[in-house]
Amino acid sequence: MKNKKLYMISLGPGDYEQLTIKTVRYVMESDILILPIRNNKSRAGDIIYDLKKNLNLFNFSVEDFPEIKFIKSPMGLNYKKCREEVLKIVNCFENNNIVTYGTLGDVGIYSRSYYLLDIIKNEYKDVYDNTVISPGISSFSYASAISRKPLCTKDINLNIITHNNNKATTVYMKPKLLSERGLDENVKAATQKSTNLLYFDNLGTDKEKMVPYKGDDIKEYMSLLIDFVECDPVV
Repeated sequence: MKNKKLYMISLGPGDYEQLTIKTVRYVMESDILILPIRNNKSRAGDIIYDLKKNLNLFNFSVEDFPEIKFIKSPMGLNYKKCREEVLKIVNCFENNNIVTYGTLGDVGIYSRSYYLLDIIKNEYKDVYDNTVISPGISSFSYASAISRKPLCTKDINLNIITHNNNKATTVYMKPKLLSERGLDENVKAATQKSTNLLYFDNLGTDKEKMVPYKGDDIKEYMSLLIDFVECDPVV
């Protein structure tokens, strides 16, 4: 896997103008771009073709656009079918150095991508170690914008309900201020029972930090604590 890389990119809800600059750069660095298709339709494909038609806005040339490959992405989660998708992705490295897989919305939110990545991690560790994920705009972030209504504020929490609400990843915003809100006990409890509690600060800057959180005092205002829950493997 030397000099090879897998990009997993977020394509947003539907408008190519909602792609991040970094995602566009990853697309243009790619040798091949893999997109999901279902029932002969692909909203991801529509976004990418719109991007291709408007590349001049990003100072890129159509001649440099990567090959596009569609793979079937059936509804539901089935290990056999997910593994078939993974094999199609991994096999692309036979003739390509940079392979990109695109998904709607944000990769980290209600996405098939992490189920595929879990298989990659267990069966193709060299590919996993060379995987880079590009975040994007989620459908509910966009819905908040067009409705001009906030998703969360200082006094409003955000709950996201999926098919299974028995377990949940928890995000602690501005943990430096938690003691002022009387929530520091929640963090202490999470520190004692969780093995996936991570601390972040100054994200997206040259001072970016990500470390396991062990209960230390938090002094940085621009910070986050996230207590991640592992997704169940597909069966």
